This record gives sequence, structure tokens and C-alpha cells, in this order.
Amino acid sequence: DGKYHIYPSFSPEQKPTLWCRDATIDLAMARHTLRAAIRASEILGVDAESRTVWKERLEDIAPYPTDDIGILEAEGDRRDYLYGHESILYCVHPSAEYRLQDPLYQNLLAQTQGRLGLYDGASFSKPHIAMSAAWLHRPTKAWNFLYDCVLAMYMKPNGFASLRRMSFKKGVETCDNLAEKNAAAPIFQDISAGAVGVVNEMLLQSQSGTIHVFPA
Repeated sequence: DGKYHIYPSFSPEQKPTLWCRDATIDLAMARHTLRAAIRASEILGVDAESRTVWKERLEDIAPYPTDDIGILEAEGDRRDYLYGHESILYCVHPSAEYRLQDPLYQNLLAQTQGRLGLYDGASFSKPHIAMSAAWLHRPTKAWNFLYDCVLAMYMKPNGFASLRRMSFKKGVETCDNLAEKNAAAPIFQDISAGAVGVVNEMLLQSQSGTIHVFPA
């Protein structure tokens, strides 16, 4: 078809896409890397020959796999399993492969939320979903994920966060981390650092050459 495809490809934490073609995360990061390399070479005035090749690769890389609902996690995704990772949203953040008013990307946020299942083991995914909501200028959704799923469920009184909401000790009941000072869950920086990043992006963004003040 004249396009550059990625195979074998892999979408993290997803057994159904352990060996697949054109995972959205791989396509998104390939585009992101190529754009960064092209821009860096232009600024530094180097690698002119390679830049021509990079531009050709970027122009002809395969599109994101889609069906009649929207973007798929990978080619062959039948939407018959829950996500273990929100990797499909990498086309929004950090790759910035989206347009604010395009319903394709607005719908992707809701689809990812529904398929993730919001189970405790996916706590690391929730700051990223909140970040993507902020980038898509969805303030209510960004705040709900930041507070309900990140701060209230995983943040400890000392400012650290846990991987899971419940204690790992036998005989200890599941308790909210805000109320349970002795919750025996490990420190997990994806939540703590991710929450700070989400707040930053809710206050100020610079996307596609435009500065957005209080975007979310």
C-alpha cells in the first residue's frame, strides 16, 4: 500500500497485542521521534541528507488503525478485552498527534476510559488519562481523574502514592489511602509526579506553536 508499517509491534501490558502490527503507541512515537529529529536537524543545520529521508518516512508512515468507532489499539483489535495500559492515548500525549475539535480524538478519551476498567493495578495509567484530558481541553474529566482516581484513591498523607489502593498485608482491610496512614503499599512515583504534571498542564500549555492559558 506504499506505507511504512511497524511489525512486529507491541502495545504494553496487553496480552492480545503482545505480537501485532501497527500498535498505535508505536506509530505515535515513531511520528513523534521523526518530527523531533527533523526539527533538531533544522535548528542545528546538520544531517540535511538524513532529514530528507526522515521527512519521507514521516509522510508515508501508516495511519492509525481504526474501525467505525474510532482509533484501535493495534491492527486486528476487536475491542473484546479491557486495557491493562492506556498506551493508545500516546497519539494525544506525548506525541501531540491530535486536533482539539476532531471528534476522533475526543471520543478516544472516553473509549480509553471505558476499556481501561479503572481497576487498581492500572493506577499508573490514570495520571496519563488526566493529562490527555487536559490536552484535549476537557477540564471536568481532567479534574475528576486527578482527584477521584489519583489523589483520593492512591495518595498518602505524606505526599507519596501507592501502586494499589489496598494493603498487601494479610488480614488488613482495603482502606482509602487518605484515611489509612499505615497502608502497606509501595511508593509509586508515577502517581505523585504525574499529578503534578497534570496540574501544570491544566494551568498552562504550549501546543503546536500556540500558548493556552488555563486550558483545563
